[in-house]
Amino acid sequence: LNISTGTTVNAAPTSSTTYTVVGTGSGGCTGSRTVAVTITSTCGVPTGITVQNITGTSAQITWSAQPCAITYRLQYRASGLTSWTNINSISGTTISITGLQSNTTYQYRLRSNCSTPTNSLNSAIQTFSTTSSLKTSNELNDEYETANIYPNPTSGILNINVSYDEAGMLQLELYNIYGQRVWQQFQWVESEGVFNFDISHLAPGVYMLMMRKEQETSSYKLIKQ
Repeated sequence: LNISTGTTVNAAPTSSTTYTVVGTGSGGCTGSRTVAVTITSTCGVPTGITVQNITGTSAQITWSAQPCAITYRLQYRASGLTSWTNINSISGTTISITGLQSNTTYQYRLRSNCSTPTNSLNSAIQTFSTTSSLKTSNELNDEYETANIYPNPTSGILNINVSYDEAGMLQLELYNIYGQRVWQQFQWVESEGVFNFDISHLAPGVYMLMMRKEQETSSYKLIKQ
């Protein structure tokens, strides 16, 4: 860089590193100085983040467009988990998440992907909760004359007593507190039935038992000792 007059020159470093600046005067004298330069991103963190259209299995997240952002990255996870699910290179400012567990709290955050040397920082972690798939008591009475789960708490054997109007396939699932499915069974029932299942292999704790028949779902809290 040449300076015809004055003692100031503007430089535009392109990466964060340590630079050595050497200056030579018109009389041949030289001087040098080492300086550490940190490049800060001009890529803005996504703002105006909202979540809407929440159901038992999906949610829609929107945010405001950021200058310099080319795409965006969304990370989400069930509360209590340490690893994130990534949705990379989102071209717009709206994304729908599907395949979620009902009655579960999720964390999420966003980042702008830019052409500048660095992407933006992540936005602050926010949360939303999916809706419950529980039936009302009237709906349960229409579908099941009785639906008893015992013993509860249980140390290993789970008894399920059901009675309903029409024969059908009953899908039984157990979820842990992180929303992970840890057990699944299918049972055909003609009318009434008492079914016994061994869940002694599961760790002690609180679980959610989901009973699904066709498009209907009921849910029960189960304690494993």
